[in-house]
Amino acid sequence: MGMKPVFDIKLFENPDDVTDKKRSQDCLLLMFEALVNIDQLWIRTHRNSTPPLYKANVRYEREFGTELWCDIPTIMEKGYGDCEDLAAWRCAEIREAGGKSSPYVTYKKVEGRFHYHAIIKRAGVNPATGKFGKFLEDPSRRLGMGWEEQYKRNMIARGLRPRSALNQPNLAGMNGIPADNFGGMGKLPALVIREDK
Repeated sequence: MGMKPVFDIKLFENPDDVTDKKRSQDCLLLMFEALVNIDQLWIRTHRNSTPPLYKANVRYEREFGTELWCDIPTIMEKGYGDCEDLAAWRCAEIREAGGKSSPYVTYKKVEGRFHYHAIIKRAGVNPATGKFGKFLEDPSRRLGMGWEEQYKRNMIARGLRPRSALNQPNLAGMNGIPADNFGGMGKLPALVIREDK
């Protein structure tokens, strides 16, 4: 069995404290960028055995409790990853193919707690508009996130009651924290913090 490092980092201990929140968000983006770089190294050394994310037969699965940040081989072994795992893989494969992408974290305050979601910001032809530019891509949505909301809507439309385990907060309308660090490790990413009203 190989080495499994564990980071024990105190983040978001007091999210109402602006300094703690800013430090925690900066740390989150640095860890996200580090995972992207780890995935880039994996792709470089395993190019022939690493399929593109959307053809890898993996899915999104939400974590509850402890946040495990997984690299590409771990995701492939498990068959799933959550938002930061999948977004880091996608960001890494775009960079390794010569494209531009960066980590992007959205957040929303729900019931007094901040909920964060990892996606990517990339440059290229936006599939939704057909125009070239910068746009956001959410690998988790593409790989299954959000089915719970659709399930609930379908059940309600049929006059049935959805299972309570699926009554998770809807994170639509989240604010963004872009890393805007196209190209890899560099200076600490500038964050854009916008509070939900």
